Amino acid sequence: MSDLSDPSWLEDDEHPIPTINNLDVLADFPDGRRELAIIIASPMDASAYSQSRLLNKIQNYIHFIKSEKYELEFGAPCADLVTITVKIDPGTSPVIFELIKKCEGWVLSAGATLVVNTK
Repeated sequence: MSDLSDPSWLEDDEHPIPTINNLDVLADFPDGRRELAIIIASPMDASAYSQSRLLNKIQNYIHFIKSEKYELEFGAPCADLVTITVKIDPGTSPVIFELIKKCEGWVLSAGATLVVNTK
């Protein structure tokens, strides 16, 4: 993964993942469920750059749900209640969908479920 201390890496308005270090969406439901969404509105290619941006974005979401701030506000993360949804353009390279699938165990070990949404 890339050096997140390099500010030029964090933002790329031309990429389908324009920012790395922010949460795109955090929804807190009355029943205790939380959904954190990564929004990828245009097709992603299979380049190493795109893969790295996606992995870094997922890593930042994991860091957030494992943070003290998260625990103070929502309690400890639980995969039954916390979902990281990757809302992704269906025209994205199959390589990216395979990469997301490979991240399921990583996200689960952090206390969340990983879901892909192409709608």
